[in-house]
Amino acid sequence: MNKRKADIKETRPRPRRSMQRDDAGVALILALLFVVLMTVLVVQFSFEAEVEASFTANGASDLEAYLAAKSAVAHGIALLSMDLVDTEYNGGGSFDSREDLWSLGAPFQPLNEALMRTTVFDEYGKINLNALLDISQSPPMERPEMVEILRSFFALYELETEYTPIEMVDSIVDWLDYGDGEDDHGGSGAENDFYAAAEVPYACKNGPMDSIEELLLIKGITPELYFGNPEKELLPLTEYLTVHGDWSGRINVNTAEEMVIQALADGLGVNPEFAVHADKIFDRLLSGPIVEMAQLEGFVEQTLPSKDP
Repeated sequence: MNKRKADIKETRPRPRRSMQRDDAGVALILALLFVVLMTVLVVQFSFEAEVEASFTANGASDLEAYLAAKSAVAHGIALLSMDLVDTEYNGGGSFDSREDLWSLGAPFQPLNEALMRTTVFDEYGKINLNALLDISQSPPMERPEMVEILRSFFALYELETEYTPIEMVDSIVDWLDYGDGEDDHGGSGAENDFYAAAEVPYACKNGPMDSIEELLLIKGITPELYFGNPEKELLPLTEYLTVHGDWSGRINVNTAEEMVIQALADGLGVNPEFAVHADKIFDRLLSGPIVEMAQLEGFVEQTLPSKDP
């Protein structure tokens, strides 16, 4: 009887050691999972820290750029104020020219970690697109002389495009006019039906332009045309055209670019027997302003023999 009990005792399994090994394996797996989890958390924290640092640096850069821009505006206002004082109290000219204080601006100069530069332009030295229509009439009517000046300008602006100067100017007029959406130019302009067929449809404005950038919405004015071509010494259209100039269409020749002066002479229909040397006028303006019309007579040359009456 005792022997049998002993045999039974010796053949029983020993589960305690197996349970210990299982516990050790589970603990190892949990430890590995913990390490992986901590690694993920550390990587995520490092990434978020880098992003926050970038945001902080960008915010500081934005603030410096904003302060530089505000300083440039303040400097421009100061230049205009000084010019006004010079005009009213020191006998300065009653017209704007490249000799005025505001025209000098300020070159690039450091301001903290940014650069500041001040430039002031005379919008009256550009062709005012809004002056294509005479809004003093009801309904507003085209100004033929302004239409011809703008056509002459686009003819001089030698940049390859599939549209003719007539088509581009007619499209601008259609954008400005107060019509009922019908094209008044025999298909050379553009009204609602043209813009409604665009990939992202929009309506023709049929009113004055609020910004010169609206040109990019008008038929015929491509980005290549708008931004110019430095290789051909063609400045962006913003240097020649404006929507803030004189609403009657007058142009200040003293601050106009050479191409604007030439377009002005061509568009006003100077006698074909005479040629206006816009390049010489522009060079003359660099040395001083023109204060009376008689000074322009020296830049007009007769090209054909005069006819006896």
